[in-house]
Amino acid sequence: QAERRETGAAAERRAMTVEAVGGGGGGRGVLDWHVAAGGGEAEVGALRVEALLLLPGNSLCYDCDEPCTEDPWVSLNHGTVICLHCAGRHRSLGVHISFVRSLKLDALKKTEWQALQRGGNDRFRSFLEEPAQSVHRHVWLELPMEARYHTPAADLYRRRLQAELAGSAELPTELRRVDPPTAASTSGAMRAAAMGAAVSEKSAVVAAPVWTADEIAARCELCRIRFSIFVRRHHCRRCGRCVCKECSPEGSWRPLPELGIDDPCRQCKVCVPPLARTIAGLPLPAAAAPAQAVRGAAAPAAAAEADGESGGWT
Repeated sequence: QAERRETGAAAERRAMTVEAVGGGGGGRGVLDWHVAAGGGEAEVGALRVEALLLLPGNSLCYDCDEPCTEDPWVSLNHGTVICLHCAGRHRSLGVHISFVRSLKLDALKKTEWQALQRGGNDRFRSFLEEPAQSVHRHVWLELPMEARYHTPAADLYRRRLQAELAGSAELPTELRRVDPPTAASTSGAMRAAAMGAAVSEKSAVVAAPVWTADEIAARCELCRIRFSIFVRRHHCRRCGRCVCKECSPEGSWRPLPELGIDDPCRQCKVCVPPLARTIAGLPLPAAAAPAQAVRGAAAPAAAAEADGESGGWT
C-alpha cells in the first residue's frame, strides 16, 4: 500500500506538471516548480526537464531533428533544445550567440529556466517562418550552422526573447545586419568543432543552399507579391528563397567565398539587410565605404553573369 501511495503521488505530481505545461499559453508563464513537485531538489530538477521536453517540438533537436530526450542540451539564447552533437557546434559560435547547457549535468538558474519556458523549439520555428522573416525549415537546415545563427532573423529572435525576460513593454521589430566572425578571428579548434571535423586553414567551400522551386513559389517569399511577366523571379544565393527584385536589392549583394563566388551576387534583404541610404555630399560611414567600393569595382557584365540574369528566369 505504501508503494502504491508513493506511485500514485508521483503520478499526481507528473499530472500537475503536464497540466501546467499544457495550459496557460503552452507553459510559458511563470510556473512554481517547487509547489508542483512537492519534493526535493533532485526531483524538482527532474520534473523541470520532463516538463520542458513536453513542450511542442522539444523532443527533437532543433538543428538536426534527431531525438534528444536521453541527453538533452539547450541553447539559452534561443530557448531551444538540441542534441549533444549540435551543442558542440554551438559552442564555436560564442556565448553571445548561443550559450549552451546540459539539462542533465548543469544546474540552471531560475532566469535560465524562464528563458526555456518562454522559448521552445516550435516557437522559434514559427517565428522564423512568419512572413516578415520567411525562413522556412528547409532553408534553415540547408544553411551552415554558423550562417543560421548569424542571420538577422535569428538575431531578432534573440533580442525579442531577451526583452521578454526583462519585462520590456515593447519588443524589438527591426532586422539588423549580423557579421559572422572572420576566418582570421576564428581558431582552428573552433572551426573544427563547428564543422564537426578538422578543416584546413583556408576557407572551406560549403554546399550551396537548395533553391525554392519555381513551381511552388507563385509569390515572393518575403513581400508576397505575385510573380508575373513584369515581376521576375530571383533566388537568394545564400538561403535559396525565391524573391522579387525589391526584396533582393543591389545593396544586399555580397561575395560568397564560402560558396566559391568571389563577385557580389544576389542575396535577399533578410540575409543581408541593405545599408542605409546616404545623403549626397556626405561621406559614407566607415563600414559602408568598403562594401560600396566592392560593388563599384565589379563590372556590370560580371555581376550579371554571377547573378544568372543573362536571360530567362533566375
